[in-house]
Amino acid sequence: MRKRVVLITIALLLVVAASGFSLGLGLAYGLSPIGELPASNVLFSAKFDQLPFLMGLAFSLEEPFRFGMTADWWMVQQPLAGMLNVYAGPGLYAGIARGDFDVGVRIPLGLNIYPISVLELFLEVAPAIAFLPTFPDVGLQAAVGFRFWF
Repeated sequence: MRKRVVLITIALLLVVAASGFSLGLGLAYGLSPIGELPASNVLFSAKFDQLPFLMGLAFSLEEPFRFGMTADWWMVQQPLAGMLNVYAGPGLYAGIARGDFDVGVRIPLGLNIYPISVLELFLEVAPAIAFLPTFPDVGLQAAVGFRFWF
């Protein structure tokens, strides 16, 4: 019973908080030749316009099971030239694939544009340092994607 009350309270708080913000939902696709995303090369992304926090989640229920997550804090968000914008900041990632578990930090550096007010297109490169399974394991994550804003 107590868990239900907590879950309902959290859901209501999210609905109330979301009503004051625009919500961007979209997909990010890993750029394999440059760098792959954690565990899966397709991530679902979500971002509120008034918060510098972005979350990415991916999973596959097929064998082998895969799960990936990114959580980024955009410390820099500003226009670069015309309708082209730049963003950057620290982030975390985790991934489980084929029995391997990866955890680390990343620094996404991205460009985005809004060709129309409800559509964001982005290109991102993120230098990454893994803490697990081996430290330091330096790599690169890269993605291209889109978000629709509601």
